[in-house]
Amino acid sequence: MERVKFYSSSDMSIGYHFDRLKELIESCEKLELNNFLDILEAYNVLKFISNNIYPIDLSDKQIKEAKGRFNSKINQFFNGISKEDISEIFSYFFFSDESELDENIAKKLDNDSIDEYSNTLFREDFLECYEQYKLDYKISEDDLRKYIEEYEIPIWYFIGTQYFIIKYPDLMKDIFLEKANNFELLLDNYTGGKNKRFIPTNITKDEMYKFCEQYIEYTFANLNYIRLLNQGIQGLKELTIDAKLKLKSRKRCEQIEQEIFSDKNRGIGQRIAVYTEKEHYNVAKDEFKNLIDVDYLKKENSKENLLEYMMYFNFFLQTIGY
Repeated sequence: MERVKFYSSSDMSIGYHFDRLKELIESCEKLELNNFLDILEAYNVLKFISNNIYPIDLSDKQIKEAKGRFNSKINQFFNGISKEDISEIFSYFFFSDESELDENIAKKLDNDSIDEYSNTLFREDFLECYEQYKLDYKISEDDLRKYIEEYEIPIWYFIGTQYFIIKYPDLMKDIFLEKANNFELLLDNYTGGKNKRFIPTNITKDEMYKFCEQYIEYTFANLNYIRLLNQGIQGLKELTIDAKLKLKSRKRCEQIEQEIFSDKNRGIGQRIAVYTEKEHYNVAKDEFKNLIDVDYLKKENSKENLLEYMMYFNFFLQTIGY
């Protein structure tokens, strides 16, 4: 049985969680909630309860007691959490190599067979709790920078709300401007993207202008986004797309289109390699190559994360013209 995970009230797999959901609610008084995965699962139980989604044979009294019990335990956990605890949680959720997982973390979860595939399940929930319980009081900007850089955590995990931008303004600005493809997160806000991202407000228009120029020249720039820059974007407030940017984007469009449709890059004699082993990927000399993390795909239970992963793979195919 897998842990309870709330995705949305319209999730078609909600009923799949009811057996464990019922078990947790009925036994809430004797549950120990020994580790951070227990706590984050309880946090998800509360999401089900808040949305009035639970087995109908549970009484109002049981729901009220479970809500009070889980709220108390979650508050107690996060109010007493240490900097070392937070470091361990970041390591568990974002460190890609499970074989080298910190011994202390592994020991805490060793006797819990249900945790086999939980290392990505509650990532977003942890960051929600980080915000809700104001863990910035325990984690400095330098600390968070170390986690983000060490575990290569994408910026989009931190800009779904304004919290991290307000609490760690310089860090969020630096991380956002670090990779050219992050410019697409800004453009997504103006192209009907489902998930709105908050852009660091301390990025000046001049800095964003230069970042836009950097994206236009980016090797893996998306042709559709470059075309959008050439056409202009209605309501864009983070920078001004002037004639110079439009000219650069038009020339870049032409360059990408020529590369895609030329005989040289139409696919004739070109090898497109997809690897499942990181060691082979690292040493491969192929012009077009991508790495698929099979273990991640097997274990990832979050539909949103899987969709995001496949979107990046689709972006790779779009980039090379397929």
